[in-house]
Amino acid sequence: MQLKVLFIDDSKKNIQYLKSMFCAIGNIQIIGQAFTRNEAEFFLKSEIIDLVIMDVFLRNENVLDLVSFIKNNYKKTEIIVLSNYADIFYKKKCKSLGAFAFFDKSYEFEKIPECLQKIILTKNK
Repeated sequence: MQLKVLFIDDSKKNIQYLKSMFCAIGNIQIIGQAFTRNEAEFFLKSEIIDLVIMDVFLRNENVLDLVSFIKNNYKKTEIIVLSNYADIFYKKKCKSLGAFAFFDKSYEFEKIPECLQKIILTKNK
């Protein structure tokens, strides 16, 4: 099974880094990249997305409600949240809203491939 992924981040550099990481993993189809919440909602409405990788802030917009929106409307879509503001509040809030994982961009990028494998295993069941 190929995992269909959408990136939501306002940093082109982060998206490029994630794309290269995901291409190396295999069994991943990158559906698109969104830099705003509106762009993210467009992709979610037009495609079946298995996994969203998103930043918790987009252009000074807190997107915790986007996590909730995705989990309420696209129940099978998993979410990994990335942030430079990885304090315990955001981590707990994202998990309580249904995010699969929450990682600090500054030092936890290397945990993403293992997390992807877990998501692929759960999707294949």
